[in-house]
Amino acid sequence: NYSNYFGGFAGFAGDSSSSIGETKFINCVNKRKLTVSGNVGHIGGFVGYFQKNDYNSLTFENCINLGEIYVMSTEPYVAGFTTGATSYRNCINAGNVTGASYLYNGANVASGTVAGFDASVSASFTDCINLGDISANSYTADYEKIPPTDKVYGFSSIDEYNSPTFKNCIDAGSAIY
Repeated sequence: NYSNYFGGFAGFAGDSSSSIGETKFINCVNKRKLTVSGNVGHIGGFVGYFQKNDYNSLTFENCINLGEIYVMSTEPYVAGFTTGATSYRNCINAGNVTGASYLYNGANVASGTVAGFDASVSASFTDCINLGDISANSYTADYEKIPPTDKVYGFSSIDEYNSPTFKNCIDAGSAIY
């Protein structure tokens, strides 16, 4: 179901079973403000979610995200650019990115990932800058604020599943919990 993906240019791109090839954004600017709430999954300033396989890739070159992104969901994956790209070169995120999680239907944890560039993949970053503030908030089902459970990153998620590489990058934004 791709109805839970939102992006300034596209909600969903790629396919786990086909060889689409290389998708590129070159010299592109996103100025769109995205405000999304409800049962949503992946949200990005350019592409909501890119489903990568061994035969396709998503590349950003000389691109800028100026759009502010705010998501209120049970498990948001939200990023200034996308969730799932393979490489970024000479890109800037200047938009503030906020992910707000809330408990839903008796769930005991609300969590997701909030990132300036990419929220779910081992991407390479070369000569990129994050200027946007990246923030996360968590709430109970009654919208009482609780300690945040979202992961917050200036560029990309870094954990046991993701190992991004960085070369000549600057993170000048704030991480706000």
